[in-house]
Amino acid sequence: PVDLMDTSRIGKQLGAYSVAQSCISFYSPLLTINKYNRDSSVNSNFHLLLAGTAYYLQPIFSGISKHTLAKYGLGIRAIYNTGKKSIFFVESTPFLTQDITPGSAANGTWRMSGTLLWSYSPAPSFDLRLGATKSFLWGNRFYLPFIGLRFGKIDKFNFSIQFPRNISLNLPIGNAFRLSLYSKPQGGV
Repeated sequence: PVDLMDTSRIGKQLGAYSVAQSCISFYSPLLTINKYNRDSSVNSNFHLLLAGTAYYLQPIFSGISKHTLAKYGLGIRAIYNTGKKSIFFVESTPFLTQDITPGSAANGTWRMSGTLLWSYSPAPSFDLRLGATKSFLWGNRFYLPFIGLRFGKIDKFNFSIQFPRNISLNLPIGNAFRLSLYSKPQGGV
């Protein structure tokens, strides 16, 4: 726990602060369409994915009782690879947020998040991304532009930064798992 160092009446009542969180998420392919060009060496493809998440956040203040906040989302992701170094990504996820503390009478709130992205890879070990994202992590309901860079091959050890979304150091472990060390803004959900 961290002391808030707030000497106001509210700060004294809240006391020290810490946070506990957990998240489980998945994505599953729904549709894949491959288109082979005449020379068969380059192809374009389209993927449609179902994505889901369950996120639990527990802000802990020493001066008041615990509350558990939850976010449940289920959305669609579409990825189109042109076969010519560009990838387009669109994601839309409706989600429900609510206080699930036992005894809480709080109703859930439905919201929508989404991302539009263009990714350009002039070389296998470098990628540039431009896009916009709508998230409630930063306390607004507007689309926020972002820029991103990846250094290293996507399926190997790489460093990725997407400002202001996240920074990550990624290490694939086989075909099914990935170990990541990352930092991302939390804001207040």
